[in-house]
Amino acid sequence: MRSRILATLALSLTLLASSSLAHEGMDLPPGPIADRHHLMENIGANAKKIGEALKAGDTKAIPPAAEAIAADA
Repeated sequence: MRSRILATLALSLTLLASSSLAHEGMDLPPGPIADRHHLMENIGANAKKIGEALKAGDTKAIPPAAEAIAADA
């Protein structure tokens, strides 16, 4: 059950990360929009780490990435 929840979380975060990839290379002026954009990129990168860790069966890599996502959220 727990692995299913983690897999669902990883899939959701991966989808979030992939949607943010469409905006890479945007040249945003400094300010709250750019700040939020960078936070979302960081969340996406950490979601990718979680997804890769789940695929590899390396559960030790998940907590630091999840904590980074929580801090950015």
